Order: sequence, then structure tokens, then C-alpha cells
Amino acid sequence: MKLLIITVTIILISFNVRAGFFHKTPVGKKNDVILEIWSDILNEWNEVILIFGYDDNYENCEIIKNYFVSRYNRKYRCSVIM
Repeated sequence: MKLLIITVTIILISFNVRAGFFHKTPVGKKNDVILEIWSDILNEWNEVILIFGYDDNYENCEIIKNYFVSRYNRKYRCSVIM
């Protein structure tokens, strides 16, 4: 078991994989939009996609949200970062 953990650790370090544990860049700035999905298990909204860089981030989020709703039939919403 120790050998497995050491091997996996070395592989992760060698490929520079952090799996989202350490964020050196901002996760969202003012007026960016986050597409969120409702979790029935946790009873809360979970972040799915950060939309940024468009003239109207919210409109593009709505387009993506409508596609996801039609494709996966789940509850989504767009939230603007203030």
C-alpha cells in the first residue's frame, strides 16, 4: 500500500497535477457568471462552469443552461459574481 501511494504521488508531481487543490488564479471576477446545478443530495447549488470574456456573459450562460436543461433534464441557474 505504501508503494502504491508513493508511486501515485510521484506520478502526480511529475505531471504537475493538482486536481484543483491549489488555485493560484482567481476563480471569478466581478461581472463573470457561474452556471450552477442543484444538488438534491446536498440541498445546495454547485458550481459547474465559469463564463467570462464575453460582452454579455449572462446571455451566453443562459444559452449553455438551456442546452444542459434539455440534454440532462436537471435544474440549472446562472449566477452573476458581484
